[in-house]
Amino acid sequence: MKYATVDGSQKPILHIVINGIDPTPEQLDEHFAEWKAMLEELADFPYPCVIIVDATQSKFLSSEVRIKIGKFLNDNDVLMKKHIKLIVQVISNPLINIILKGILLVQKPSVPQTVVNSMSKALALASENLEEAAVR
Repeated sequence: MKYATVDGSQKPILHIVINGIDPTPEQLDEHFAEWKAMLEELADFPYPCVIIVDATQSKFLSSEVRIKIGKFLNDNDVLMKKHIKLIVQVISNPLINIILKGILLVQKPSVPQTVVNSMSKALALASENLEEAAVR
């Protein structure tokens, strides 16, 4: 089983669905390779995109995995800033939702991120942000 499914077929909304597993190093590397490939494919796409991360099935990640994810985001900061307008994380667990919101308040990401508790809210927020980008 893969750690996550990366889907860039519905541009300008990109989807990442996290499966409910603790990723092995190999699964994490595969996920990062797919995510980076999706970002690189945006080079010819004329509009900013929104990534929706469906983490409703996600498990609490070890500090090692969280550090690797942070390193991936830092290493790909230029691509993210260039192509991504917003990252919306869907987390239905109220406690994890609040914790992540708190982390994002303290540790500002280079690409704006927000946390919602449902996919319908994520899609509405993505559409709203993409409409704003189109107006400008």
